[in-house]
Amino acid sequence: MLGRQGLSASALEGFVIHKSSRNVRVRSGSEVLLCTLRGRFRDEKTGRSPVVVGDRVKVEPCGEGEAVLEEILPRKTEIRRARALRRGGRLRPGKAPAEELVVASNVDQVLIVMASCTPPPRWALIDRVLISTAWEKVEGGICLNKWDQVEDEDEVREDLEECLGVYEDLGYGCFRLSALGRTGIEALATWLKDKVTVFSGHSGVGKSTLINALCPDLDIQTSHVNRVTGKGRHTTTAATLYELPGGGCLIDTPGYREYGLANIESAQISRYYSEFSEHLSLCRFGNCLHLDEPGCKVIEAVEKGEISDLRYQNYLQILSAQ
Repeated sequence: MLGRQGLSASALEGFVIHKSSRNVRVRSGSEVLLCTLRGRFRDEKTGRSPVVVGDRVKVEPCGEGEAVLEEILPRKTEIRRARALRRGGRLRPGKAPAEELVVASNVDQVLIVMASCTPPPRWALIDRVLISTAWEKVEGGICLNKWDQVEDEDEVREDLEECLGVYEDLGYGCFRLSALGRTGIEALATWLKDKVTVFSGHSGVGKSTLINALCPDLDIQTSHVNRVTGKGRHTTTAATLYELPGGGCLIDTPGYREYGLANIESAQISRYYSEFSEHLSLCRFGNCLHLDEPGCKVIEAVEKGEISDLRYQNYLQILSAQ
């Protein structure tokens, strides 16, 4: 809990629905308050505020529709990622937890939004986010948007179905839809119902279009993928919480190019691959990283087809970038 004790009787409790560099918006009951931040809510070195969307807070009203944020209540969960270099996704050498960012708090699940094509899914990036959610003990799901663009591309579609099947067999919710065409939305809406869900994904995958489809009363700005670079532009510049018509909330977060793992060492990564678990204790060496060590039971399971080669290659890619 961060803030001061002994608040007045007029203090209100609410939750943060939007954060910018200067202030936050807090919903308290049916009212949305524009709240300024006291100096103690900013880091002296970076100037950053620890307040994030999803935080439960206490505020003191100070005018019509305005308040001062006085206290951040304890968080149930946090979704974190580490800042990464653009080259190869490696963390900046020598940088420690100061480079770790809390993206949102008090969430139940994370939906990783990827495009079926243009740009194609990055499966190792998906695994990075799933490792992060597993560390925080929140549920993870995968959404492939722009599915209409691959429906007539048999080879591409079949490859995507095979990859999604791997994750479905592991128990992850997987969704194939077209946000622009408003197809496949119903199944996702059911998964989101009555939960607080973070929408996570790199730029250009159609997150904003998907949110517009789920919340028809919104009109969030959207953008297109750059035809030259194949990368999207950051339409969403600040995290924002929206209430879903059918119940529950979603938190839209700015897109990213890379997703660094926070608080997880290289030797711990394999623990967050659930299909590895039954093999880890059987490896010849207790510190086995499952690269090329003799007597590695994880490698044997991959060779026997008991562990997906897709997931194992993702693991190797993530490990090499740590």
